[in-house]
Amino acid sequence: AILNLLDKKKQNKQTKSQEVFQEKELVTFKDLLAPDVIDEKEEYMQLGGNYSLTIGIKDYPKHVFGNWMSQLRRFKGNLSISLHVERKSSEDMVKHLNIAIPELGSRTVNADEVKKRESQAEKKNAERLLDKLIDSDR
Repeated sequence: AILNLLDKKKQNKQTKSQEVFQEKELVTFKDLLAPDVIDEKEEYMQLGGNYSLTIGIKDYPKHVFGNWMSQLRRFKGNLSISLHVERKSSEDMVKHLNIAIPELGSRTVNADEVKKRESQAEKKNAERLLDKLIDSDR
């Protein structure tokens, strides 16, 4: 009986020490919302033990192949990727292309052969897109 009592006291001490240890180790919701350290630098931000960096990409790649973002998705570490795509009206795109196509044509005037071909390819793509937009409105 005495051994059982001593054994229970020993178990209670172990349980209490585990509870104290667990209380110290638990990350609360408050800790996530308001970390101990918030340090803003020009290149990054430190939030507690985590570092944060935001990169904004304005334009979509000209030529997209399957898994074009695979390098980012395979990155080892804590990485979040968010895509924000805004739809433009056909009317707005037609206005934009009506301005862009002549500008693309004027780039070829004093350009070297490589730049001329790049500008011509961009102009053809813009003209095709304009044709598709006009056809879809009919």
